[in-house]
Amino acid sequence: MDQTAKNFSEDQIWAISDGSDEMPRLYVKVNNVSVPSKVSVTYLEPHPMHHDEIQWVEENLPLVCGIFRASRVTVDLEMSKFSHLVKCERNVKKSFYKIYPKEGEVWAVYHKWQKNWKLTDHKNSEIQVVEILSDFVEEVGVRINGCVTFFQRQLYEGFQLSRTIPRTEILSFSHHSPAYSETGVEAYGIPKSSWHLEADSLPLHFYKKSFEESVM
Repeated sequence: MDQTAKNFSEDQIWAISDGSDEMPRLYVKVNNVSVPSKVSVTYLEPHPMHHDEIQWVEENLPLVCGIFRASRVTVDLEMSKFSHLVKCERNVKKSFYKIYPKEGEVWAVYHKWQKNWKLTDHKNSEIQVVEILSDFVEEVGVRINGCVTFFQRQLYEGFQLSRTIPRTEILSFSHHSPAYSETGVEAYGIPKSSWHLEADSLPLHFYKKSFEESVM
């Protein structure tokens, strides 16, 4: 999605695309709009709190959920690098940020994720799209075959499929995918309740099979 200077203000937290597959897995804090087409930002860096998170970061794997802190790295970024605003909790001094999936958001999760992944495993991974049904990854709804970038909750014999992702599997989240509903899609054979995802947030390695394998 194209951004303009009016979209940015001081201290906002944004997700930006990273250098591997251009998915929005990095976070920055806005300082100011430095020139008409660029924004001065400070990168947020992971502050892993648990053993699995520490190992994940040491493997140079992208951490997208957890605690983050402002780094010393400040750069000017093109507005085209910015994906979406991030909802997060901050401590009093605003130096630490807590970022987790929230109810109503749409996220991508790794298919067949393992906590002992190496960088090569991540590069060859596929993702699934899920809808968050409650804060802090308690339950998620998932995708059904859609029309390119349109998705809706998976059904199995008339029942919606959902599962709980515990705290120990928080690393299975790949990135937050901006999503919104569209009116009038029924005329094109697309269910009214479908989510429309930004194409830039859908990687090439997308898991095509039904989600029912992971919940049955």
